[in-house]
Amino acid sequence: MDRQKLKYLTFLEKIWCSYCGYANGLLAYAVTIAGETEKHWCGIKHIKKGHEDTFIEHPHQKNFLEYGDKEGYKQIK
Repeated sequence: MDRQKLKYLTFLEKIWCSYCGYANGLLAYAVTIAGETEKHWCGIKHIKKGHEDTFIEHPHQKNFLEYGDKEGYKQIK
């Protein structure tokens, strides 16, 4: 967090920059924890019910089992 060191920002702008840096870092940390938890406990892709064009798969899900792959699931358990 270094934006608050910029001399041309007002005091309030420095506070907001600090807040945004902290909040975005905290949220990124939470997303990482949730992704790692999902990888560990539920490595199965979501079903794509006609939303293939709008569903965005997270990078950590690329190696998940396909939805409904019963045999693949049995092999990893």
